[in-house]
Amino acid sequence: MLGFGVKFFTEGEGMAGQNQRSFPVIIQYVDDKSYVVWPKSLAQREAVLPLPAGMTYSYK
Repeated sequence: MLGFGVKFFTEGEGMAGQNQRSFPVIIQYVDDKSYVVWPKSLAQREAVLPLPAGMTYSYK
Protein backbone atom coordinates (compact mmCIF):
# COMPACT_ATOMS: atom_id res chain seq x y z
CA MET A 1 0.00 0.00 0.00
CA LEU A 2 2.82 2.41 0.82
CA GLY A 3 5.18 1.21 -1.90
CA PHE A 4 7.49 -0.89 0.25
CA GLY A 5 6.43 -4.17 -1.35
CA VAL A 6 6.19 -7.51 0.36
CA LYS A 7 8.61 -10.30 1.11
CA PHE A 8 7.32 -13.14 3.22
CA PHE A 9 9.23 -15.37 5.62
CA THR A 10 9.20 -18.95 4.33
CA GLU A 11 7.91 -22.11 5.99
CA GLY A 12 10.10 -23.28 8.83
CA GLU A 13 11.14 -19.76 9.84
CA GLY A 14 9.91 -18.42 13.17
CA MET A 15 7.64 -15.82 11.60
CA ALA A 16 6.51 -17.83 8.56
CA GLY A 17 3.87 -16.03 6.50
CA GLN A 18 4.64 -12.57 7.93
CA ASN A 19 5.85 -9.70 5.76
CA GLN A 20 9.56 -9.02 6.38
CA ARG A 21 9.26 -5.45 5.10
CA SER A 22 6.44 -4.32 7.36
CA PHE A 23 6.86 -2.34 10.57
CA PRO A 24 4.47 -0.95 13.16
CA VAL A 25 3.26 2.64 13.25
CA ILE A 26 0.75 4.42 15.46
CA ILE A 27 -1.83 6.52 13.66
CA GLN A 28 -3.96 9.14 15.38
CA TYR A 29 -7.04 10.73 13.86
CA VAL A 30 -7.34 14.49 14.35
CA ASP A 31 -10.26 16.38 12.80
CA ASP A 32 -11.18 13.33 10.67
CA LYS A 33 -7.67 13.09 9.17
CA SER A 34 -5.10 10.41 9.97
CA TYR A 35 -1.53 11.23 11.02
CA VAL A 36 1.41 8.98 11.87
CA VAL A 37 2.58 9.94 15.38
CA TRP A 38 5.09 7.15 16.03
CA PRO A 39 7.89 6.29 15.33
CA LYS A 40 9.46 9.73 15.51
CA SER A 41 11.37 9.17 12.24
CA LEU A 42 8.04 8.90 10.36
CA ALA A 43 5.90 11.19 12.53
CA GLN A 44 3.78 13.72 10.66
CA ARG A 45 2.86 15.54 13.88
CA GLU A 46 3.07 15.24 17.66
CA ALA A 47 0.53 12.97 19.31
CA VAL A 48 -2.41 14.68 21.01
CA LEU A 49 -2.31 13.38 24.59
CA PRO A 50 -4.32 13.14 26.70
CA LEU A 51 -7.22 12.85 24.32
CA PRO A 52 -9.70 15.72 24.49
CA ALA A 53 -12.75 15.16 26.74
CA GLY A 54 -15.75 13.82 24.90
CA MET A 55 -13.78 11.65 22.50
CA THR A 56 -14.64 7.96 22.47
CA TYR A 57 -11.35 6.81 24.03
CA SER A 58 -10.70 9.71 26.40
CA TYR A 59 -10.60 8.89 30.08
CA LYS A 60 -12.92 11.75 31.08
